[in-house]
Amino acid sequence: MNPKEIKEKLYRFPTKHKEGFTREELEQFCKSINLDVNKVRRNIGIVTSLLRDEEIITYHSDIEYGIMKTIKPNKSHIHIWD
Repeated sequence: MNPKEIKEKLYRFPTKHKEGFTREELEQFCKSINLDVNKVRRNIGIVTSLLRDEEIITYHSDIEYGIMKTIKPNKSHIHIWD
C-alpha cells in the first residue's frame, strides 16, 4: 500500500469521533495496514489531543504524520499546524 492509499484509508476509517482516533481505533487501523502501533505512536510524538467521553482522541493529521514517518523514516516530513 502506498502513502496515498494509506492516507485515503486513514481518513475513511470508521471512528467513534469525527475528529480522530481513540487508542483502540489506532491499534485497529495500524493492524489493518500491517504497521507496529508502538512505532507509529513513537513517531507521532507529543501532540495536541482532544478529550471526549473520557477518551483521548488523536487527530487524523497527527496519525498521518506518525505513519508516514514510520514507513519512510529517513524522509523529511513537514507537519503543518491547523
